[in-house]
Amino acid sequence: MPSRSTDHDHSKTSKPSARVLRVVRQSKAALSKAQQQFNKLLSEVQRLRNRLTLWQDFDVRQKQRFVAELMPRMNQINRHRGEWILLCHEILEGRCDEPIAQKVERKRLLSLVQVLLRTYLESEDNHAADVIAVHDFYSGVSYARIFEEEVRDFRYDARAMFGVDIPEDIASEDLDAYLASELARREDAGELGGAGTKRSKSSRGQNPQGSASLFDDSPPDKFQDAKQSLRDVYRKLVGVLHPDRGTDDADRERRHGLMLRANAAYESADLFALLRLQVEINPDATGNATLSASHLKLYSQMLRKQLDVLKGEVDAITHKYREATMDSRSALTPESVERHFSQTVEEVKQEQLALDDVIDGFQSVAWRKAWLRDWDDGLIDNVWFNYGRSPEENFEEDLMEEALATFWEAERNKAAQAGRGKKAGSDRRGKKAR
Repeated sequence: MPSRSTDHDHSKTSKPSARVLRVVRQSKAALSKAQQQFNKLLSEVQRLRNRLTLWQDFDVRQKQRFVAELMPRMNQINRHRGEWILLCHEILEGRCDEPIAQKVERKRLLSLVQVLLRTYLESEDNHAADVIAVHDFYSGVSYARIFEEEVRDFRYDARAMFGVDIPEDIASEDLDAYLASELARREDAGELGGAGTKRSKSSRGQNPQGSASLFDDSPPDKFQDAKQSLRDVYRKLVGVLHPDRGTDDADRERRHGLMLRANAAYESADLFALLRLQVEINPDATGNATLSASHLKLYSQMLRKQLDVLKGEVDAITHKYREATMDSRSALTPESVERHFSQTVEEVKQEQLALDDVIDGFQSVAWRKAWLRDWDDGLIDNVWFNYGRSPEENFEEDLMEEALATFWEAERNKAAQAGRGKKAGSDRRGKKAR
């Protein structure tokens, strides 16, 4: 059974921007099933268009809020992580205060540096050169090499998954943009999905209200019938709207604006927009019961395709917000997303304060030792570690763990050698005493 969408439909309560030509009863005879279905499709298209507009407007505002409210705080937190990494490194190197006497304390401090470095380097913020130097000091594998591996993997995936060979002269920071633009170019040229020819001019139109690819995957005869029906509606509108029919300058200007909308609707194969224009230019025409059965069937097929595209465009926006809220059960609305975002901003504020307190506390030897004793060996339960990945997903972490294992083996060897040296010195002193 298909799962019911939990997205709340705001467009049900929103007022339509304009009426749409629909079939109405003109006698005692009830509407046929085809006529009822046609009217239902018109209402559904209007509802989804309203809903898409609602989410598109919200998406623009939410992106602005993210850039203005959240991103600066996240970047500041990452800079503070960098400061913490440098402080831990200085402590490990014995530059700050008394040497670390306990091996457990040193091990936990090294583990903390590992966790902080991973989280720091995953951020999109610019990385400080001195923090990168700390990474290379403990990793044994330079960050530059890790980055080269990631770039090489990206180029390989682009070629293997999409057949796109990214030129070597494309800078690493431009790889995503180049791949996106190349895929968009191929889609526009009809080269994706095995299509060998370019799409027709009308099907290439990308209308934000769900009319893209209206004739895609249609049989040739259906394709021609749909185009002809769309052309018939368009020609009737042109005959009525032509600016030369205007009675004065104001009327001609109004007609010119309507003609531009009709042209755009025809270019993007937007039947719904053309039907809406019919009512807009003739408000007294509340309905049309004279549509033939063949036209009614063809119009319904075209409207279903518009519905599919509209649903896809709405889902493309709402899906990312549902993932961001990590809530698959509750109703998803712009209001619920805003509440979740405000809560996230507040959590980040608290995270920033907590991080500042810990960095300040690390200046005290006693405080630091107590904190490291309570720290859970890098399980990343603390609030400022929430952005880490699992070892299986993070190549850099695997390298870091391998390097740490090598480091600890070298530390144990040093300790063993130091122990043997002490024992040999003790034996020599014993012999002299005897």
